[in-house]
Amino acid sequence: MAESAGVELSDDVAALLAEDVCYRLREATQNSSQFLKHTRRRRLTVEDFNRALRWSNVEAVCGFGSQDSLPFRALREGDLFFPEDREVNLVELALATNIPKGCA
Repeated sequence: MAESAGVELSDDVAALLAEDVCYRLREATQNSSQFLKHTRRRRLTVEDFNRALRWSNVEAVCGFGSQDSLPFRALREGDLFFPEDREVNLVELALATNIPKGCA
């Protein structure tokens, strides 16, 4: 992101920044799992993660939550998991989706 904005970062600065980002993501994930446990559900949702971000005074993620779980497939060569691609009718999706309020 820094390079796309025209800022050059040294390797040391990039490593420190990556370490801080990993810490913040782990913290948000842990807080969202606490919200999940308090609601006595078994599936983490976008709303749980957004609530954890708001709890940490961070702007919420813009997007939509799905009640369907993503089917992940494993790659044979290693420990890589990726979601299955599925066809989406963009016209139906655009007409049926409510745009969330408060997104930048």
